[in-house]
Amino acid sequence: MSENQALEQPAPHKRPNFQTYRFTFLGSDNEQIIAALELFIASEDAARKLAHELLEKSAAAFVEVWTAGSLVFKIAKAPQQPA
Repeated sequence: MSENQALEQPAPHKRPNFQTYRFTFLGSDNEQIIAALELFIASEDAARKLAHELLEKSAAAFVEVWTAGSLVFKIAKAPQQPA
């Protein structure tokens, strides 16, 4: 191993730029708040994926996702198929 190789340090690990996202779960009337939570998430895509997953497991009909005081997106639960 050369002296230069021994002195080289690995590149610093780049940390994701986390943002605060507020998830507001709403009832079928689109007004009653069922639940609300704030999470630190690395990207809007990750927030969207998590919103879909949480909405499908919840009693809510809609979820709104906000960041920095702005509505990022709103998702409605898919209608259930009759059995």
